[in-house]
Amino acid sequence: MSKWFAIARRRLLLFFISGLFLALLVNACTNSASPGTGTTAASPGSSPTALPTVVRLDYAYYNPVSLVLKEKGWLEEDLAKTNIKVEWVLSQGSNKALEFLNGSSIDFGSTSGASALIAKANGNPIKSIYVYSKPEWTALVTTANSSIQKVADLKGKKVAATRGTDPFIRPLAKVRSF
Repeated sequence: MSKWFAIARRRLLLFFISGLFLALLVNACTNSASPGTGTTAASPGSSPTALPTVVRLDYAYYNPVSLVLKEKGWLEEDLAKTNIKVEWVLSQGSNKALEFLNGSSIDFGSTSGASALIAKANGNPIKSIYVYSKPEWTALVTTANSSIQKVADLKGKKVAATRGTDPFIRPLAKVRSF
C-alpha cells in the first residue's frame, strides 16, 4: 500500500469515526432514543454514553467517499473493534438521504450543501457535522444535435430535476440570472 493511500485511508476513517462519536456524544447528552442502538441512552442500567450496536449510513453515487468506504470495508473493520455493526443504505439523491434521516432509517447521511440548507430552513431537524468539500456536482447534458450549447440557452425551456437537490437549485439560479 502506498504511503499516500495509507494517509488518505487514515483521514477518511478519522473523519467518519470522529463524526460518529461526536454524534453519539450529542445524542447521549440529549437523553433520547438513538436509532439503531436497541437501547435508549437514558434507559435504566445503561450508561448515558452507551455505544450503539449498529450504525446506519447512506452511500450514494454522488458521494465518492461513501463509495470508497463501503467498497473497502474500512468503517466495518474499524467499528468491529467496538462491536458496532455497519449497515449501508443506498440513497439516490440528497432528498432521499434527508428522507431517510427524517424517518430514522439512517443515522448519518450525505447531501449536497444546498439541499441541507433548504432542509434546515424548512424545519428539518438535521445537524451538519462535517462538510467534506465544495465540488460542482451538477452536470447538464443534452443530445449531440441539441440547439442548447450553454446555460443561457435554457431560458424558457423545461429542465427535469428533483426539487431540493443541487441539479435543481444550481441551474435554476443560473437561468434566473439571465
